[in-house]
Amino acid sequence: MRRRGPDDEGYVVGMPDGSVRDCIGPSTPRGVHPDFVQIEDLANEPLSFGLAHRRLSIIDLSAAGHQPMADPSGRYRITYNGELYNFREIRRDIGDSESSYRSAGDTETILRAYLKWGPGCVERFNGDFAFVILDTRDRSLFCARDHVGIKPFYYSHDQERFLFGSDMKTLMASGFTSHRPDPAGLASAMTFGIAPRPLTAFEGIRALEAGCWMHVTSDGRIREHRYWEIPTNRRDHTMSPSEAVEMSRGAIETAVQRRLLADVPVATFLSGGVDSGIVTAMASRHVNGILGYTLSFDVEASRFDEVAEAEATAAMHPITHRIERIRPEDCLDDVMEWIDGYEEPYYEIASNHVIASCVHRDGVKVALNGLGGDENFAGYNYYSMAKKWRRTRPLAPLARIFRNLGGRRGQRIAEILKASSSDRFHSAMHRSLFDADIHRLFTRDFIGTAPIDIVESTFEAYARDREFADDFDAIRFMDLKNYVGNHHVTRVDQFLMLKSVEGRFPLLDIEVLEAAARIPPEIALREGESKWILKQIGDGLIANSAIRMKKKGFGLPLGAWMRGPLGALVDESIESLKRRPFINSDTVESMRRRQLHGRLPHQSTWHLVSLELWLQRFVDRPPEDTFGTP
Repeated sequence: MRRRGPDDEGYVVGMPDGSVRDCIGPSTPRGVHPDFVQIEDLANEPLSFGLAHRRLSIIDLSAAGHQPMADPSGRYRITYNGELYNFREIRRDIGDSESSYRSAGDTETILRAYLKWGPGCVERFNGDFAFVILDTRDRSLFCARDHVGIKPFYYSHDQERFLFGSDMKTLMASGFTSHRPDPAGLASAMTFGIAPRPLTAFEGIRALEAGCWMHVTSDGRIREHRYWEIPTNRRDHTMSPSEAVEMSRGAIETAVQRRLLADVPVATFLSGGVDSGIVTAMASRHVNGILGYTLSFDVEASRFDEVAEAEATAAMHPITHRIERIRPEDCLDDVMEWIDGYEEPYYEIASNHVIASCVHRDGVKVALNGLGGDENFAGYNYYSMAKKWRRTRPLAPLARIFRNLGGRRGQRIAEILKASSSDRFHSAMHRSLFDADIHRLFTRDFIGTAPIDIVESTFEAYARDREFADDFDAIRFMDLKNYVGNHHVTRVDQFLMLKSVEGRFPLLDIEVLEAAARIPPEIALREGESKWILKQIGDGLIANSAIRMKKKGFGLPLGAWMRGPLGALVDESIESLKRRPFINSDTVESMRRRQLHGRLPHQSTWHLVSLELWLQRFVDRPPEDTFGTP
């Protein structure tokens, strides 16, 4: 948590006599609330409740932005992570005089909005946020998380206490939360790389879902409410292609401008592709000379390199372009930090951590990111594959035959044929391990003997009660729900905040999402071209080479590194995992052998390595020893 908020710290605690005290700590800047109690002075007190906050100062850098923040009556306290991009409009709607505000930031605005409108305030917000408001009188909590889930919110509760935090390490470092693996959550994490929320890989730790708020009473009763959902069934078939382009262009331009709101420098991640290129080019219209960061790789990893395209786009605008050449020796010492950051076993390594390190080195606290373009505007091949899948539905009875043929390809085909709806098709496309793999990997004592169907459980969690206009609508929903909402935004936030950098995502603005939901698929995939809308917006705005470039993705050369500098770690981890009592060693050995012979992708072995390192860091010893006091 110290890295998430290196600029300030604060506390509010309940004393044994029923009084409430505001406290500061060692990282609180000198002169900030000198009248507050030092938290160390209360170390031996039997406190009844507490809020703790670490601050990354971005808007209103003064002491007035200190948290937890009290309302004028002193009854309510807020601890808040994120940014509210429309907070000035919210202030106007609240109607209080500007002179009545004690700060110039968004934290006080959220607190006053809650006091005016109650839980309904979140429906007015446009931003990335997770916050808790404490009522010190009745000891209740109001907790909320932003629409897409960009800011994390984890919690654990039992009959004695309710704990919450921005990451799972913080909860476990308290010593009050279990660090035992949850079989269902771990099985899901080994399937998708992250457990579909609210599940996690840990017993007793859950996530507040995106677009939800939660009320917690002093006696532990919890009421959860969904205030927003990813829009579906909104197609406007009267829309022309030119109207779709202009509508999207306007929404993106507004979203980019919103996310430049800061009292500190703002940079961008500039890959050579369309999404980040558009975001960076639009941002440069408002911030002359904005820093744009691009990763560059050596010859053996050249397929990841997008420097030429990024340079061509940067040359078209007032952009200060920083090209960061990445060598294995520059970042492989960070492997265990990546494991800590992921918090669940994952099949890749952390490119966002690497680029965030470069941004942090230059003293930048905010970075715009092009995440969301593929998911909103049909950037993946399975959008066009859906028609082929639909035509193969009559072959579903043959799924068993393909599965029995063996091999990864046969399993994948069988899984796709078995999918009885387009949302299930999406889950089948995204899974890295299959249900049979999970049963073979873990012993029966750990995973149980009941059949596992991760695709079906994901459908039950997300899609059962949804109505979709068509297959395209369902796939886009699942992309934003289970891929972006669980995987992408979680990973980017974790690794940027490890370096005290806030990531902002214009293409995940709720108005961009709602605009994209209106676009008919025949326009989104015009003439079968992925991201047709964004390519039209990019025409003349970014380099033609960036528009024409084949999709590469934002990654690191894991496969090459596994054959080289990571080789010893891979071998040691695999051998250690095979000795685990709840792991079937024969399965691990078989998967490793198949990967070495080219029958499994290198990510399958790295997922096993990640599982072993995760067990070492999170499970083998008390997390309070590993991660210290939060």
